[in-house]
This record gives sequence, structure tokens and C-alpha cells, in this order.
Amino acid sequence: MEGISLLKYHDTGIDTLSGKKHYHDRDLEILHILSGEGTMMIKDKLYPISPSTIFFVRGKDAHFSAPTNPALYIRNKIIFSEELILSVFERLGCQKTIASLFGEDGAVVKLSSDTSLKVDKYFLKLSELEKYDTAPLNFFINLFSILAAAEQNKEKRVSEVKNKISEVIEYINDNIDKKLSLDIIAVDTKISKYYLCHSFSSVVGMTVFEYITLARISKAKQLLSKTDMSISEIAAAVGFDSFAYFSKVFREKETITPRAYRKNLP
Repeated sequence: MEGISLLKYHDTGIDTLSGKKHYHDRDLEILHILSGEGTMMIKDKLYPISPSTIFFVRGKDAHFSAPTNPALYIRNKIIFSEELILSVFERLGCQKTIASLFGEDGAVVKLSSDTSLKVDKYFLKLSELEKYDTAPLNFFINLFSILAAAEQNKEKRVSEVKNKISEVIEYINDNIDKKLSLDIIAVDTKISKYYLCHSFSSVVGMTVFEYITLARISKAKQLLSKTDMSISEIAAAVGFDSFAYFSKVFREKETITPRAYRKNLP
């Protein structure tokens, strides 16, 4: 069906986007956890991954999952057009449900066991609608059923994980334009360098330097799309001393140059 970017039922194992900070421009995502532990990052906030947890993520908010053991990580996922869903749900008078779950910071909800089973069945029905264009009404009914089930459990919203690694992530994002090293981060966040190196990878699913690079490229993409700053100015604003090195790293991560990325924006 037009407007559906991705639909996976009982997806198991490593996700190609696990540990990779990414966006789904103009899309919304629902991620329903069936099995596994770990962390999910949304807008630089960490949330625990655990069974019966369901995430509602706005595509424009950077996010990624970092399961502790990918082999045990089982989930349902759907990514769909925000414009399409809003237009349909407005006609059905259900826009308040969308607003509640996909608000400013999205939502993370802990479902009861029974509700989680119901949500799983709705995902199964969605996955069985192989030719979405022949049954759009059934598709929207099952999608709304997932939203309604979570809405009933919304008082069980999951709080973000507050720990030293969260402080480190916040520090990096606030200082992305500056020179950053393990020594500088450890001193400024009052954390031991050893703990920083070992705990960051286990919690976030990547090294400190990998995260710094991703954070810089993510910030650069925002500046490329939302400002008229020159590419040289953007390179400096996200902590690169060299315009050439910035372009090289950007191309490695995005498979396109910064200039081409801006040119291809809608």
C-alpha cells in the first residue's frame, strides 16, 4: 500500500540500522518489542528495550536501537507516511490518538501482557495483508487497533534511562562544535576514562568516537537542510577542522557529498 515504507513481523536478529543514528523524514514508526534487552535512543534520550514495550517515534527525530544480544531481539515494526495516516485518521475523527502517541517526544509505553499479545495479533494481520491496495480499510483498522491498545496503557509510559552515559551523550551533543577527546569528556563529565570506554559501548552499542562522528554528521544534515550556512561553515559548526575531511567522512556515512545531499533535498 502506498505510504508504507516498511513492515516487519517477528523480525529477529541484528537490524541493519541497529546502532546507527537515523531518520525517517516525514514518516512515523511503531516498534513493538517481543523479546530482548538493551537500549533505544530517541532524540538523544535513552530508553530501556524490554518485552511488551512499544515505541512511537517521529521519523524526524534521530533514533536507533542497541540490543544487548541481537539473537534474542524479536520485534514488530512498521514505518508509514505521517501525511497519509493523518489524512485518513482525521476523516475518522481519530487524530487525537495520533497526537497523543506521536507528540513532541513521541511515546514509549509498557503494555500489559494481554495487550501486548493483542498488538502482536494486529501486526500479524497487517503482515498478512500482502496486497495493501486491495484492502486499505482493513489495514487502517488494524493500525488504529494498535494505537488504541497503546493509548489504553499510556499511563504506563516508560521513563528515559538516567545514568552517566546519558550525561555523556548530552555533553557530546552540547559540545559537538568543539574538539572532543576521551580525556576531555571524562574530566568534564566527572567519569573515569576506563568506565567511559567500556560502559558507553555496552549501553549505546558503539564506541564514543563512533557516536561523536554520527552526532556530527546528524547535526550537519540538519544544518544542510534547515539553514543557508555554507558547507565550510557547517563543517566548523559540527567540529571538523578540515572541510576536506568533513566531506570525506560525510560521504563515507551517507554515500553522498554534503553539496549533493543539500541539492537533493525536497
